[in-house]
Amino acid sequence: MSEISVSVVVPVYNCDQFIENCIQSVISQTLTNFEIIILDDCSTDETLSRIPRDPRIRILAMKEKKGSGILRNEGIKLAKGKY
Repeated sequence: MSEISVSVVVPVYNCDQFIENCIQSVISQTLTNFEIIILDDCSTDETLSRIPRDPRIRILAMKEKKGSGILRNEGIKLAKGKY
């Protein structure tokens, strides 16, 4: 894989009915050198099991609830992309 240009940070909580569309929207773009960082805030539904396995997707499941703002900041710290 070439150098990562774009990092997409996605904090999630109980969004099993939307997560697949969200990820597919990113994957279907013409840009291919991206990463998706999914930070799960202790979901109690099927969110994690609906995330497709793809080497461009990193999943971090929190052990305690933190809130979307904190998760977004943590995702930015983990991002490897230029943008």
